[in-house]
Amino acid sequence: MIKAQAGGGNEVLWVLATQLDSLAEEAEVSIGDLEEMAGGKISLDPLVADAMQHIEAAVERALPGDQPGVKQRILSAIAAPLKKLEADVKEASIPVRGTSHNCPQCAAPLTTVVGESVGSTVHTACSRCGSQMTIHRMGDGSVLARLTTPKLKVACPQCGADITVKVNPDDPEVVVRNCFRCDERIYVNIAKGTVDHSEKRPPLEATYVVQDGKAVISCPSCMNDIRVTHDPTYPTMKVSCVRCTNLIRATLAATV
Repeated sequence: MIKAQAGGGNEVLWVLATQLDSLAEEAEVSIGDLEEMAGGKISLDPLVADAMQHIEAAVERALPGDQPGVKQRILSAIAAPLKKLEADVKEASIPVRGTSHNCPQCAAPLTTVVGESVGSTVHTACSRCGSQMTIHRMGDGSVLARLTTPKLKVACPQCGADITVKVNPDDPEVVVRNCFRCDERIYVNIAKGTVDHSEKRPPLEATYVVQDGKAVISCPSCMNDIRVTHDPTYPTMKVSCVRCTNLIRATLAATV
């Protein structure tokens, strides 16, 4: 992080330093993502040089020519973190190689460039059937290709909350989702990606017990057991039953 004191002649330096710290963090993430998608290392030498030229021009515009001392301190403070960013990204660059695998949807033979490090993951599409998939580098060096579950977002027509819907191949044309904010029952047209209609329906009341860190709820409508992560700070929770789609408000059962 660039260090500078606010106030007096160093105020401009302090503002620029704060902004550059933020930009450096964003750049480091972006370069890493780009390297993995590009399948190779990205040289930052020309990028750093170009950045310095733009920074020098910006400093010249921001400060009159009669403040050479302030200008020099700003440029010196900027140059060091830029060079460090370049070194850090080069050190963290991920070796990659093309890996053969099959599309999990149509079994087409594919080759995808994936980082060699365990846990490296890329997103791609099948050239034959167009299916979206995630390619993940396993511990033994092999890759696991999994279909990516498509998602769509709709807004609750009652309160405007965002509702995320995972789209599965065996879903009916219209699926039901519940708004946890206002309890609206929403009917989503999967093909159109829109809300077909909605209705107000109060949640069913139930109690739950905690087993192995999970809240276990028995749906009052279909008796399906629902297991969700238990957060002790919220003794009352809302869940949707995956079997009958009813919204349930569950409260921690009293212990005897």
